[in-house]
Amino acid sequence: MMSCWRNARLTGTLRGSRRFLMKANLLKTNPLINLIFSMKGTVLLMILSAVLDGICGLLLIPVILTWQHDPTPALWQLGIATVITLLVQYIALQRGFFAGSNLMHRLTKALVSHIPRRLSRDNHAQGLLSGAVMQAMGIPAHLLAPLVGTIVMPLTIIIGLLFYHPGLAALFAATAFILIAALRLSAVRLNRAETQLISARADAAQALGDFARHQALLRKSGQMSDAAQQLEQTLYAQQQSQVQVLRRSLPYHLLFSLLIQLLFIVVLVWGALQVSGGTVALNGWLAVMILIARFIEPLHQLSHIDQALRQAGTALNAINRELTGKTRHSPAQSRSPSTLIITADNLNLVSDEGKPLLHDVSFACPENRLTVITGSSGAGKTTLLHLLARTADPQSGVVSYGDMPVTMLSETVLASVRQLVTQSSHLLRGTLRWSLLQGATQPDDEAVIAQLHSLGLTVTAAQLDEDTGEQGDCFAGGQKQRLCLARALLAKPSVLLLDEPTASLDVLSRKRVIDTLAEWPGTRIIVTHSSELARRADHLIVMAEGQICAQGLPADVAAQSDWFARFCTGQTENSEN
Repeated sequence: MMSCWRNARLTGTLRGSRRFLMKANLLKTNPLINLIFSMKGTVLLMILSAVLDGICGLLLIPVILTWQHDPTPALWQLGIATVITLLVQYIALQRGFFAGSNLMHRLTKALVSHIPRRLSRDNHAQGLLSGAVMQAMGIPAHLLAPLVGTIVMPLTIIIGLLFYHPGLAALFAATAFILIAALRLSAVRLNRAETQLISARADAAQALGDFARHQALLRKSGQMSDAAQQLEQTLYAQQQSQVQVLRRSLPYHLLFSLLIQLLFIVVLVWGALQVSGGTVALNGWLAVMILIARFIEPLHQLSHIDQALRQAGTALNAINRELTGKTRHSPAQSRSPSTLIITADNLNLVSDEGKPLLHDVSFACPENRLTVITGSSGAGKTTLLHLLARTADPQSGVVSYGDMPVTMLSETVLASVRQLVTQSSHLLRGTLRWSLLQGATQPDDEAVIAQLHSLGLTVTAAQLDEDTGEQGDCFAGGQKQRLCLARALLAKPSVLLLDEPTASLDVLSRKRVIDTLAEWPGTRIIVTHSSELARRADHLIVMAEGQICAQGLPADVAAQSDWFARFCTGQTENSEN
């Protein structure tokens, strides 16, 4: 009952996130424009705030024109409009911050629900939660509000000037058109450099994080200087990208400022000529100069806002590409399979670039037996293991757990049946005990220590309370590998899927792990380059170029496959000694 409730809750979260994204139209062509439409209420408040700000500027004209007579009515109008404007601005800004927080919450929930289910195993999603989502969070308050104010307030002034002096309004409108054209020109010229800068920032953030996380291992292996040099090169590449953007953008910022100053000079000269000719009164000219100062003030920010807006659009596009990727679909509920014979029937898989990865792969892994998959590097072994674990789906063919296709198993049932340990598995941050017991039925410390000892790890009860570090980096590679394996074994799954469980181990530790896996009760499917582990298999599969070239008992396979015969005697470059 509890597992069904968790599954229903997870499904509801994903559906709710998708409903939000459909409402926000983030799954369409232009995520930034559609994001604006998704926050209509907040944007309308921002527009109202900018209109009121422009009206306050226009109300300065009657105050100046009536200053020598009785400006009291005009001052009252200006005062009331100012109070209303401040109130609306406060509400709009508050709504903008709330909208940003809500946007981050929804996008994070959608990504957390989507990423584990995506079919692609690429690394494009790395850094989205800490990079693009955080950048998107600032859009409503820090970008939309200034953008709306920069556009709507001058537009309000232009419309108001139509009733005071149509010629001056036309001059303002023409200037605005020229400024927009200058912005579009800079956007076209800077787009490529800004895209390269975003990529360089992501690379630098990743390199810096890796360097910080792996300090202990780098110092122990004596590779600190090489890693530091590589980090410096990555940071230098980011610096060069930043400098390139600044060099290319500076002329456009200067051009934009020059156009604004030219506008002010033109109006100043025009007003002086009109006053000297008696066409315009002095106080009228002063009113226009104050108004143009209000008109120019927000325009100074426009070039910087435009550049920030393009970068925000790039961040939303990155999120959009991830969320529109293909995902695996599972039923909300399902029964458990009657048996745990894992079968593959005519599996075919092609990469995104069209390269064949697996071709007509078929086999059956006997229940409660050890199945070993081996072969040369690049043969498709790890790819096949991911299909069996259903972290990826084939283009055609079926993987079955007993009498049920794996696609018909709910996420809850599949997670309870099988455990996958990859070469890139990590420990969760926290105490060692807490990290090891994820998915386990809370065994006592003696059982945990005994399981670790069977894998060649000596740990005391006190050490179980020590912190694992970021992704388990307080431990060396071989220790971390065995700890991840121990976590899977403590969960007591019916099916155990392992990718190179002995790759980073010394001879003694490797023997302890092989003995433990060979004696473990349950269905075991292991990808390995260990000839010792392969010889102990109940069912052996040899792969080459995405196909099965031999399978059966190890002795029978040695007679069928020259490669495996050489592999067992250590005559291939892939064999573990």
